[in-house]
This record gives sequence, C-alpha cells and structure tokens, in this order.
Amino acid sequence: MGRKWWERDACVRLTARRLGYARTGSRIRDAFKSAINGAIRRGLLEYDGTQIRRTAKSP
Repeated sequence: MGRKWWERDACVRLTARRLGYARTGSRIRDAFKSAINGAIRRGLLEYDGTQIRRTAKSP
C-alpha cells in the first residue's frame, strides 16, 4: 500500500482481486470496511474523507 493515498472503494476492489476474488460483493465489502475501520482505530491507517493510507508508524 505504501504511503500513497487510496480511495477506500478502489482499495477494497483491488485487494479483493489480489486475493483471487472475481467480484466484490456486499459481504466482501463489509468485511474490508470493518478491517479498514479497525486499522484506523489501531493507528495503522489514517484517513482523509474517503481516502486512506498507511501511517508513518505502520510496519
């Protein structure tokens, strides 16, 4: 992911493809939304509106 800003929807879609899913349905979107929100709460990701990126302190 790097420190580049990504649109949340694009990030979910590209990650799902990378994991081998052909489509991104509601269950996959919901799971990724939860994971992204958890990473934001833990300080691994930061957000600005609809964009997300890794924080500087992320491994």
